[in-house]
Amino acid sequence: MRKILLASLVAVFTLGLMSSCSKDDDGPGPDLTDYAAKIAGIFKGDMTVALGEAQPGAPTTEKIYVTRTGENKVTMEIKNFTYEGMSLGNIEIKDVAVAATKATDASAAYKCAVTGKGSVSINLNGVPLTADVEVSGTVANDKADIKIVVDAAGLKVNVGFAGDKIGADTPDYALDIAGTYTGKMIVTVGDTPVGPTKQEIVFARQNENVVQMSMEDFSFGGASLGKIVLSDVNVAKKDAGYTVAGEGDVKVSLGGNPLTVKVTLEGTVEDKATELVMTINVPGVGDVKAEFTGAIEYVPSDLAELLSIEFADNAKVAVQPATTDGKNYTFAMTADATADDLKGLVPTIVVSEMATVVPASNKTVDFSQGAVDFVVTAEDGTTTATYTVSCIGKQTSLASFEEWEEEKLWGSPVGMRPVLSSGWATSNSAAVVLQDAPYKPVGPVDAGYKGKGAQIYSIDARTYYEALPTMVPALAAGSLFIGEFKLNMTNTLASTRFGALCDTKPTFVSGYYKYAPGDSMINNIGEALKDAGTDECSIVAVLYEVENEEDETLDGSNVLNDSRIVASAIMTSGEQKDFKQFGLELNYTGEYNPANKYKFAIVCSSSKNGSGYKGPEGTVLGARGSMLIVDEISVYSAF
Repeated sequence: MRKILLASLVAVFTLGLMSSCSKDDDGPGPDLTDYAAKIAGIFKGDMTVALGEAQPGAPTTEKIYVTRTGENKVTMEIKNFTYEGMSLGNIEIKDVAVAATKATDASAAYKCAVTGKGSVSINLNGVPLTADVEVSGTVANDKADIKIVVDAAGLKVNVGFAGDKIGADTPDYALDIAGTYTGKMIVTVGDTPVGPTKQEIVFARQNENVVQMSMEDFSFGGASLGKIVLSDVNVAKKDAGYTVAGEGDVKVSLGGNPLTVKVTLEGTVEDKATELVMTINVPGVGDVKAEFTGAIEYVPSDLAELLSIEFADNAKVAVQPATTDGKNYTFAMTADATADDLKGLVPTIVVSEMATVVPASNKTVDFSQGAVDFVVTAEDGTTTATYTVSCIGKQTSLASFEEWEEEKLWGSPVGMRPVLSSGWATSNSAAVVLQDAPYKPVGPVDAGYKGKGAQIYSIDARTYYEALPTMVPALAAGSLFIGEFKLNMTNTLASTRFGALCDTKPTFVSGYYKYAPGDSMINNIGEALKDAGTDECSIVAVLYEVENEEDETLDGSNVLNDSRIVASAIMTSGEQKDFKQFGLELNYTGEYNPANKYKFAIVCSSSKNGSGYKGPEGTVLGARGSMLIVDEISVYSAF
């Protein structure tokens, strides 16, 4: 009810005030003084407000602006009037008549009486009402003593003012910073910060250059202190902005029990934006630090990004979620995981500041039925983004290319090959005659994505091609693959025997690569080409059915088009300066029967068309010096 009655003061008073006057002496002649001009100015002093017969509250420093509007008529205005933390706006009294009265103080140069009655229209909770108003007071020797009584439905609001005329307006910095600031708060207990969370802080003018700070629902570590109100916060001018500082004991409630905490506040305000640091000393807990940044014209963020997602401390997760396109995340389980392990996964999710995500972070999510959509909603409440997270299967093999051994052909070294249980081989033996090449077709490189990697190189072999055109291609494209290499002098494409027995159903292949195409394209008759574009690498995954595991294999001539293929995937790429993750999802075009026998191959080539040297004359093979580096290649299989 108090706030309702005080709201009535926001109304604009339009009064016709009647007053009587007398001269300072009984001498002859009329008094022609324009007392409106005499009292016009700014009066600054103490103002009190009381409801009914209650005692007035503590006085606040206010100003009344008196403006001459006609002969012996003024407008009186109280600007930005506040009371007990509430802003009541401007109080304006128009057409106030001013007249002299006999001075009782011999030292008074003048004394004017202002009295009168009228009515005012007010808006009470949306309901228009009419209230009676009575104004009385005096202005003598530049001192004002004024009373205003508003009678609304029989309940009275009494406003009293006593102040002096000042030569010029004085700044009230409390008015400059007053308002509601919306922003972000980080709360730190001990050394552990939490947040940011959305918070509102209100600065309400309490007195001249003094504000009251309040914020609702303050909590830390799951404990709520409720509303915090700190009075007597001093405001000072500093450069283009203001500083605020204050401290005091504040009564709060912790777990339903009353508690007194000491609050210390300091910060700055500039351009209607604030940065604050608040220390709240809680008995039994110690100092709780709250850092706040906000603004009156606060613009909530429209960022709705999923920054990271992981399944922390879960031994069944072999590969944490990762994305190649920023929207679709995939992860993998260990080889011994079951479909039931997908039902109880708990992701830890980081999203854009102040955004929310559903399903929420650190809540159990069931991935056993397929991909799950995570919807991130920005702080503005309207901008959303959807991210899909799915399990690509069990990680059944991982090629890290950390260990290498010498590779030989006919007892002679031809290079290095990776030592891996999944059966990786190289095309180094095919280049045995290219003794002066700067690199072998395949070899280790120290600067892999993680530790060592595998380097695959395309060699300019035109000198040898001219001598042995039926055996040596003009461009020897390096290849690293699952399978084995058996040199076939009559059909060199058949030397690469792609594939190893596979007793699972592969679904996905991932890894990391970077690629630098060579500087000169070459065709299959040894011609250097100027306008043939740039070279590209390729990574192929293929699953094919076999009956005779010893004799049946794919090779460079049919790895992409054999009728036995039941699933395949291919990736090609031009220049890629930095390591980039690739993902190959196998497309099953044939029926998979776990009772049948299958072979699976991954083939990495530094020139995607390198196997075309037996094609029509003029077939472009690739570029000399093209270099592909691969690392951390994983194979994932279905549950």
